[in-house]
Amino acid sequence: MPVKRSSRKRKSTKRANSGAAVRRGVPRRRRDPVVTRKKLIEAALDEFSTQGFYGTDTNKIARAAGFTPGTFYVHFADKHEIFETCYLQVLADLREEGTKKIRAKLGDSREVASATFSLILQYHRRWGDFLTDVKTLATCDENIGRLYNEQQSLLIQLLGRLRSGVSGGKPNREEDALMYFMLERTCSAIASGESKGLKLRNRTMIGLLEEVYHGHLLGKSMLGKK
Repeated sequence: MPVKRSSRKRKSTKRANSGAAVRRGVPRRRRDPVVTRKKLIEAALDEFSTQGFYGTDTNKIARAAGFTPGTFYVHFADKHEIFETCYLQVLADLREEGTKKIRAKLGDSREVASATFSLILQYHRRWGDFLTDVKTLATCDENIGRLYNEQQSLLIQLLGRLRSGVSGGKPNREEDALMYFMLERTCSAIASGESKGLKLRNRTMIGLLEEVYHGHLLGKSMLGKK
């Protein structure tokens, strides 16, 4: 005799099939590509800052952002592309914050000098490890090297325009570049702890460099010429 299937089981299966049909009928919510891209960049910055460029891969970045690995390639071609995008984002944030903090102080050259130094120091304290990777890769990767040089050139131009805004004088590219390198290198040494290791007094170094930078803002040549 054939065995009858339980009616209860049939009902259960019917309900399951019905539920599956309902689920199939509900359209999946589409992700906002702008939000997804932003989350990937944020996750990548965190991964690059803590694990370094060579310790990070696209799968880690995607999972850290809360997505499947395949989602990464919808927005970026590879790890190099998102690394470059992260660098541009860090610099864009620096310029935006600098515009807000420094523009309001243009009437006081000493305040401008202090605010600029503080901003660059904060930038190195937050992104020091990431920036070290950028500089390292710039020496061996042609695309990153080109991007790095372009962005450094823009920062030097910004410093020159700031000097013109304070003193009214014309920018001097070589002096502006020298001042930029002094600011960046000193801030990097303080942020990384290098100056502490050399038993240097950070407060004294900051005071000295702010004084030099203040003179630069006023249009005083580093060579002692007007």
